[in-house]
Amino acid sequence: MKSIAMALMLILIASSICSGVEPAPRITDREIVERLTKLEEGQKAILREMDNRFESIDNRFESIDKRFDQLINVLIAIISAFAGIVTVTIGFAIWDRRTMIRPFETKVRSMERHLEEVAGRAKSFDEDKVNRILGAMKKLAVQNTEVADALRSFNLL
Repeated sequence: MKSIAMALMLILIASSICSGVEPAPRITDREIVERLTKLEEGQKAILREMDNRFESIDNRFESIDKRFDQLINVLIAIISAFAGIVTVTIGFAIWDRRTMIRPFETKVRSMERHLEEVAGRAKSFDEDKVNRILGAMKKLAVQNTEVADALRSFNLL
């Protein structure tokens, strides 16, 4: 009896499950075609929107490239100006040094000429004369203390 009751229960449950599924309404070919055309139109709209977005991104990249080119040009101009200023400063320093050294060069040359003249005159002195003058000064130093002090200060006594 229990098995019959169980069998009946199973039949009732199975029939309720089968009745719970509704059959799908029949779709016509026309409805399928309409839905496919709507899908195709949606896809075309999505593709158009994607193309527009890619074009806007390309435009942004082009504007960024232009700005980079402008920045590079400004940087080149700044570097060129700095190099020009450095060149002018170094040129001015060299010019200033040359103009400042010229008077000294002329003075040194005139001093060299004067020394050459003095050296020429000194050569004309005879060593014998110098020794005789030194001997006379030493004799004079024996008698005069001021002369002796002067000769000692030059290490000649």
